[in-house]
Amino acid sequence: MVQERLDNGEKPLFDAYNILHVFCRSLQLDVIYCQATLIAKISSLYIRVEEYNTKECKLVIAYWLEGGGGGGGGSGGSGGQQQSQQQQKQFRSRKQIHHYRFTIYGDKTDPHSTLRVKHHPSGSELPKLDQSFSLQRLLNETILFRCRERLLQAQNLLERSQPKPAKITRSGHCLLSLTCPLILTEECITAEALIISVNTFFGTVNCRVETLGRRDEINELEKQLNAASPSIKIIVNLLDRLRILILMERLQRAIVGLQVNKLNDNQALSLANKLTTLPKDRSIFQFIREDQFYLVNYEIF
Repeated sequence: MVQERLDNGEKPLFDAYNILHVFCRSLQLDVIYCQATLIAKISSLYIRVEEYNTKECKLVIAYWLEGGGGGGGGSGGSGGQQQSQQQQKQFRSRKQIHHYRFTIYGDKTDPHSTLRVKHHPSGSELPKLDQSFSLQRLLNETILFRCRERLLQAQNLLERSQPKPAKITRSGHCLLSLTCPLILTEECITAEALIISVNTFFGTVNCRVETLGRRDEINELEKQLNAASPSIKIIVNLLDRLRILILMERLQRAIVGLQVNKLNDNQALSLANKLTTLPKDRSIFQFIREDQFYLVNYEIF
């Protein structure tokens, strides 16, 4: 084709350049596609190629996938064709599901340009392809940007849910995390603070309070911070609940060595039935030497 344009074209050098440029651009896209398939083999839930169109010079890659799936290897004949059609339908449906993706394409309006990147959701500070055409670099920088973006969203929600004295701090350079103090009457130690980070593989917001471990309240808080429409009221209630749990955990550590026994729910049932006004967040202790006396501790916010 190049030789034909050189022999018969009106602008032979110009035409030959355009053909070679388009050809090289398609090779660059093919190299990036090969990189994507290798990365997807390492973890099929990390990224997925949603579309690869050589005629349109277009490659769509989704990341932070919400679920697994995907077809197996192809087969010959009509069965392979049907499977290919099913995969194309899955690509189209997944393209609507996956919120985070980017498109690497050749700009038809500028035939002299190199490959370009279009991110969804868009952003002016999102990375572009460099001269190395490294998909791993593009993916890493994009995900780090998205992690910071998710943390800023979480910080905004927490600031709206926290009392004014609560100061949320950020730490780290590449991988950021948020530290949200829960005990506001004194300096909050790290073990009793709410630490929030983002999972780089799945884009989910993770919460932890070291002194509490995994609790249902922490799991529910993660759901709210990951929800499309989180409820400020629910987040406020969950933060208050975490404060109560921290104070109760402090009490558990403080009574070690004292002459009291902590009663479980069954042991304290008869006494709890008499004290119907007590909240559910309570601790009942029985004195060892004088077992007719009890110490009842409860928290009210």
